[in-house]
Amino acid sequence: MGEEEAGALGEKFNEQAGMASRRHDMASEEEKRARLIEFLDKMVFDPVLRADDSKYDKNDRKKLADVKRSTENEKRRFHDDYRSAIAVKQNYLSDLNSQTAAKKNKELEDLGLPRMYQIRDDFLKLCDQIHV
Repeated sequence: MGEEEAGALGEKFNEQAGMASRRHDMASEEEKRARLIEFLDKMVFDPVLRADDSKYDKNDRKKLADVKRSTENEKRRFHDDYRSAIAVKQNYLSDLNSQTAAKKNKELEDLGLPRMYQIRDDFLKLCDQIHV
């Protein structure tokens, strides 16, 4: 997914989030957390996990398998370990600057898959919209 596509999808997601946010200005903490995780799932985690192995050559398939494994662990961490919306936000921002992220971002870029940093602005807009 290219940066333009990620941006357009993020904007559409945030428009829908904005409408929902206006309807439920005081969303519960769990609803806020769920919205942030849903956004990360839709924009980054799920597209990586659903990438079709058959579209890659043998060398890239190994890289894809490694990236899928680390993405599955990362997704599980966000779903299971971060119990508040603020924890999701803080850990997302922290992950953007980790050394592990730099290596993984290079592999994702080589494979043409979305990276966490590509959705940063849209993620932060969503955080603002839902008051996180």
